[in-house]
Amino acid sequence: MNMKEQCKNAIYHYAPQERQNNAAVLGEYAGYVGVVIILLKDNYERLKEQGETEWFIPDDILATLEEMKPY
Repeated sequence: MNMKEQCKNAIYHYAPQERQNNAAVLGEYAGYVGVVIILLKDNYERLKEQGETEWFIPDDILATLEEMKPY
């Protein structure tokens, strides 16, 4: 599995498709879902720019996602 797929899986782990749909349509947990997508996509881009070949989520991002998780 490549880094892009691993990033996508991480997004779905923290913000499953149903939560993303509800956020888009109803605004339910929209703030958290947006943070998940932004942080993880930015992390992916940063890893790619640094020439990394293995996906990982830094501890500070993991802590933020866990602390903010509303469900």
